[in-house]
Amino acid sequence: MIEIIETKTPYPTIKYNNLYLHSKYDPINEAVKIIEPYKELLKEDIILIYGIGLGYHIEEALKKSNYNSEIIIFELNEELINICEQYNPLIFKNKRVKIVSAKEKKFYEIFAKYLSLVNDIIIHGPSLETIKEEYEEIYNSIKWYKRNKENINKNSEMLIENYKSNIKETHMPIEKIIKNMDGLNKNFLILTSGPSLGLEFENIKRNREKFIIVAVGSSLRKIVKAGINPDLFVLIDGYEIVYNQIAGLENIGIPLCFLSTASKEAVSRYNGPKYIFYNEAIDDHIIIHTGKTVGAAALSIATKCSPKSIILMGQDLCLIDGKSHHSDIEELYGAEDQGKFTKTNIRIKDINGKEILTTETYNYFKRQIELIIKENISSIKFYNCSKGAFIKGAKNIEFTEFLKNI
Repeated sequence: MIEIIETKTPYPTIKYNNLYLHSKYDPINEAVKIIEPYKELLKEDIILIYGIGLGYHIEEALKKSNYNSEIIIFELNEELINICEQYNPLIFKNKRVKIVSAKEKKFYEIFAKYLSLVNDIIIHGPSLETIKEEYEEIYNSIKWYKRNKENINKNSEMLIENYKSNIKETHMPIEKIIKNMDGLNKNFLILTSGPSLGLEFENIKRNREKFIIVAVGSSLRKIVKAGINPDLFVLIDGYEIVYNQIAGLENIGIPLCFLSTASKEAVSRYNGPKYIFYNEAIDDHIIIHTGKTVGAAALSIATKCSPKSIILMGQDLCLIDGKSHHSDIEELYGAEDQGKFTKTNIRIKDINGKEILTTETYNYFKRQIELIIKENISSIKFYNCSKGAFIKGAKNIEFTEFLKNI
C-alpha cells in the first residue's frame, strides 16, 4: 500500500507498506544528509544511485556533482518509479539522469558492469527495503557490497601502505606474463579453494602437460603438497595474514601475480618473479576485474591470455558438508572452518540442478564470475568442474568427462 503524506515543508514524503521512504518532517534536509558523505564520489564522471524514492536525494546529487557527470539510477520497484515521475518529473527530463528499471532484462549485468567502473554507490536505504522480498538475491548482493565497501574504507590506510610498499618491489607488469602466454592455445585450469579442491589431483597430474594452471594463493600450499606446481598464482587480499599462504614457499619460483594493494608482507617476502596488476584504470595498464574475490581475478587474467578454454575447479561458491574451503585451510589460518547457515542464506541451484544454500558473499562472487564469463563467452569456452554452485555461462561437467573431450 502506498500513501503520499504531507510534511511541515512543501515537499511530501511517501509511505510504502508502513515504511516511510523520506523524513516525515523535512525530506530535503534529509536528502542533504544522505548525499553529504559522498563529496568525493560526486566528482566522478559516473555516479551510481540505487533507489529512487521521490527523488530528493537525486536532486541533491545533481546540485553537488560535476556538471558533465552522468547519474545512473537503478530501481527495481516500478511503483516507485511511476510515483516519482508524477511528483518529481524534472528528474526524468534531465539529460544527465539515466534510470535503469526492472523492465531492463539485463538489469543485474548492467548493474554489475557499472559497479566495476566506480568506487562506490549511493544507496537510498528505504527504497532498497521495498524490494527485499521480491528481489531477495539482488537485495542481499547490494547489502553485501555496501558492507564490503565499508570494510575497505575501514582498511583504507592498510591498503594505501600496501600499495606504497608493493610499487617499490622489483616486479613486472601483468601485461608481460600475459604476452608470454598469448598464442600458446592451451587450456587454462583455475584452481580455487572450495571444499572440492583436491578430488581430481591425480587426474591433473596425469594430464599436466595439457594445462596452464592458475592457482589462487589460498590453494597454493595444498596444490604444491600434492606434487603439482602451478604456472602462476594470484593474490589480492591486503591483510598481513595472507603471508601464511606462501610461508615456507618463498623460494618456489612460481610467478606471483598480485593486486597493487595486496598484502605487502606476502609480496615483499616472496622471492620468485612478481607481476603487478590493477583493478582500476592506472596509466595504460589493462584492468583486471577482481570482483572482490581472488577467483574472479584469476579468471580475468586467464581470459586475457587467449586460452583454448578455461576450466574452473574448486570454485564451489557454497557450503559443502558445513565447509566453505578445502581441508587444509584450517592449518593455513589456524582457525576452524565452520560454514554458517543463517536467515540471510540464499537458495541457488547446484551443478545437478538441485537447490542448495549459499551465503550473500558467495552469491555476489558467483555473479562476478558469471559476468566475466558473459563478457568473454563469444571467444572462450568455459567449463565448471567444481562440485558446488551452477555457474551460468560455463558448461558444468565432470573433469573426467572434460578429459575425454580433449
